[in-house]
Amino acid sequence: LLASTTDDFEMVLVDDGSRDDSAEVLERFGREHPERLVKVVCNPRNLGASGARNAGMDAAEGEFLLFTDSDCVAEPAWIEQMVAGLRRTGAAAASGTVLDKPPTNLAERAYLGSCLVTRKAPTLMESNMGLRADLGYRFDAAIFGGEGDDLEHRLRAGGHRIALVPEAVVHHHHALDLASYLRMGRQQGRGHAMFWYKHGRFLGRDILAAGLAVLTLPLGLVDQRLLALPAALALLQVAAILFNEVRFKGKPLLEALAVLPVQVPYYAVRTASALRTWARILLGREPAIRDSKASWDWARRSARRSDPAP
Repeated sequence: LLASTTDDFEMVLVDDGSRDDSAEVLERFGREHPERLVKVVCNPRNLGASGARNAGMDAAEGEFLLFTDSDCVAEPAWIEQMVAGLRRTGAAAASGTVLDKPPTNLAERAYLGSCLVTRKAPTLMESNMGLRADLGYRFDAAIFGGEGDDLEHRLRAGGHRIALVPEAVVHHHHALDLASYLRMGRQQGRGHAMFWYKHGRFLGRDILAAGLAVLTLPLGLVDQRLLALPAALALLQVAAILFNEVRFKGKPLLEALAVLPVQVPYYAVRTASALRTWARILLGREPAIRDSKASWDWARRSARRSDPAP
């Protein structure tokens, strides 16, 4: 960020309740660069990604809020390009291009391409996004993983547009091994289940077949021949994984097949985590997301009541 092609910005650095010397490092960084407007926010406890971003938003004073993460390196023109893109398109929010580091193992090869939002419809990628500050939108602190999808959904419901600014680039240096990749699947399954619940969905298309395969397994207790249904759904899930790897993550088919032994357990963990989260929600074990959904439903009803009659 110090190498930015513009100096018309403030830098808000959020330490989210770390237990090492990160806060001291950030404070020292601010003192060593008095030529920059640097603000350091230290959360007394860990608030999660959404809570940390909200804390940064509370401290920020600019016209636009730009977000990146601690494992990302922004290209020098990132701020300039993102702001120019938001002004040019008039969009409420935008995502840029996220480039992954060259993979060093099978888990990183499987993850490669996950952040290529330019291959999909405009969506918000939290590690490289911009948002107009005057709109007053915040991240939902009840959602851990999938918070960008939730923010995007609420923006669109409010009649706002999302843009892509592919020339605004950050490099993502996220090291993974099999264990950490599976942990990521568990977190994303939990977070996305909360997002789907809040917005009246069951499961996303990426794990729908796997979820239905699990839910139809008890049919085998009635008649073993009915196990053909969950087996067919499991095969459909594998086909969906391959399609996602090729179509949206840009992998050649042979590479998609090569990473399949990692992707299958990843999606299995993600599906199990999503179903477990759904069970916890239905049992009343996730009060924060239930309150968030109630608030969102009330806001939507209020908006409909306030719409002028045709």
